[in-house]
Amino acid sequence: MKAFQDLLIDLTTVAVPDFIACLERKAAGGWHRDEASEKRLRAVTGVPRTQFCFTLQGNAEFSPVSLWLAAKEAHRLAHISHQRTCAKAPGLA
Repeated sequence: MKAFQDLLIDLTTVAVPDFIACLERKAAGGWHRDEASEKRLRAVTGVPRTQFCFTLQGNAEFSPVSLWLAAKEAHRLAHISHQRTCAKAPGLA
């Protein structure tokens, strides 16, 4: 797993919460915001709502994966982690 701030997203005209809401509305192709995972992380770490998870369910072309973003400032996000949630199921091309 490669991780830790390989990507910084500077937002000049929108705040992080508004950008996340936009990503959530526009997510397509099997992607969706995974608020349940965000909530589990907050329960363990006590960190406020500054980390956001988007998950790809997986299909014949792609294994399931989760992408985590973290607010670094009011107008900046960083990619903090991505991981495959499980190995591709046998029989999927």
